[in-house]
Amino acid sequence: MKRTITWLTVLIINIVSMPTLSSAAHHPRVVAVPSNGCVVTGKVPAGVNPNNAVVYLEGVPFTGRPAPMHKEMDQKNLQFIPHVLAITVGSQVTFLNSDTVNHNVFGVGADMFDLGTWPPGRKRTKTFSRPGEVAILCNVHPEMSAYILVLKHPYFAQPDALGRYKIAGVPPGTYTLVIYQPERKPIKKKIQVGC
Repeated sequence: MKRTITWLTVLIINIVSMPTLSSAAHHPRVVAVPSNGCVVTGKVPAGVNPNNAVVYLEGVPFTGRPAPMHKEMDQKNLQFIPHVLAITVGSQVTFLNSDTVNHNVFGVGADMFDLGTWPPGRKRTKTFSRPGEVAILCNVHPEMSAYILVLKHPYFAQPDALGRYKIAGVPPGTYTLVIYQPERKPIKKKIQVGC
C-alpha cells in the first residue's frame, strides 16, 4: 500500500543552538499551512515564566505595516495586568483603572509618553508608533510596572499558561527565534522553517 504525505504532515525543523540557549530548551516545530506560510509551535523552556514572555522571530522578511491591534492593560490591586504585552507598530492599548484609587500611566523606552492621572472606572488609550520595549509605570504608585513590546511584524506570540506558543504565517527560511523577558537577557535559537 502506497502512503501519501499531505500538507498536514508535521515537520521537525533543524535547530542549531546558539550559545545563549541551554540544552534543556524547547524544540520548536513547523506545521505546513498551504498558501499562508508555516506555523511555528513550541514550548518555552523551564525557568521562563510564560506569563511574562513574548516569543518572536528575527530576520523574517516583512514589507509594509502589520495590521494594528487593540489591546487592554488594566490597573488592578496596584498592578498592571498583564505584566507583559506584545503588539504590532500602530496598535492601540487602552489603559483601564479598575482600582479604587487614582492612577497614572507613563511610558519610557522606545515610546515616551504620559497619559496623566485619572480616577477609578476611567480609561485612556495610547497608539504605539515606535518599535521596541516600553516600560509602563505609574507615578502615583512607583512600585507598579509593566512592559509593552512593540514589534514591526506579526511573527510573534505570547505563550499560554503552560508555556506553549504558536506563530502563524511564517515564510520558509532561516530565522532566530527569540524569547523576550523583561529585565532578563533574551533566549535565542536559530531555526530553519520549511513547509
